[in-house]
Amino acid sequence: MLLDEDPNAVKPEILRSYFYSPEPEVYQSDASYAGIKTRKIHTGNEWTHSLGDIVNALISAGLRIEFLHEYPYIFYKAIPYMKQDNQGSWRIPGDKIPLIFTLKATKP
Repeated sequence: MLLDEDPNAVKPEILRSYFYSPEPEVYQSDASYAGIKTRKIHTGNEWTHSLGDIVNALISAGLRIEFLHEYPYIFYKAIPYMKQDNQGSWRIPGDKIPLIFTLKATKP
């Protein structure tokens, strides 16, 4: 969630750091994480964890990484300038950055 999510945004603009910070990103919203409107405003806290942070945490836990794949699409319109493709996935025009990944780790 590095990119500008403002409803009036028209192009990708990096507003947050990709790297972990001990201070959370604090936000207020009237919608759930799934985008469903609620009756109350709630405050949320989020921390960014880079792909390296995630993979290294799994390795440190003794897990074996079997695969890691990155994709230039996601399953919902997270940012206003995303466009839906003919499979129903959402993309940032140009497909220049990964938006989601899959990873398989197993315990040896």
